[in-house]
Amino acid sequence: MDLVEEVLPGPVLARLDLESIRVEDVSYLDDDLSRHYSDLVLSMNLKDGGDPVDMYRLLEHKSLPARFVGLQLQIHCSQCMRHKKRRHRENRAQASRRG
Repeated sequence: MDLVEEVLPGPVLARLDLESIRVEDVSYLDDDLSRHYSDLVLSMNLKDGGDPVDMYRLLEHKSLPARFVGLQLQIHCSQCMRHKKRRHRENRAQASRRG
C-alpha cells in the first residue's frame, strides 16, 4: 500500500479502495528481459464500484544510458492492456455462465 500512496496523486488515491489491493500473479517480461528487469502488477477496486484498476511497476537497473526506453515502455503498456482486456473478457464469460 505504501508504494501506491507514494506514487499516486491525492485525487487519484481518493478514488481507490486501498484495502482491496491485490498483487496479480502475472509478469509481462519475456525470459530475455527478466534477466535485467522486474515487474509488479497490482490491482485494486474503485470506491464507487467501477471496474478494478491496475497499477504496473517496471523496475530496472541501468548501468549505462539506455536507448529506446520509450519503445520499451510502450511495449510493456501494450502487454498490460492486452492482459486487462483478456481478463475482462474472461470475467464477463464467467458472469454470463453464472446467470
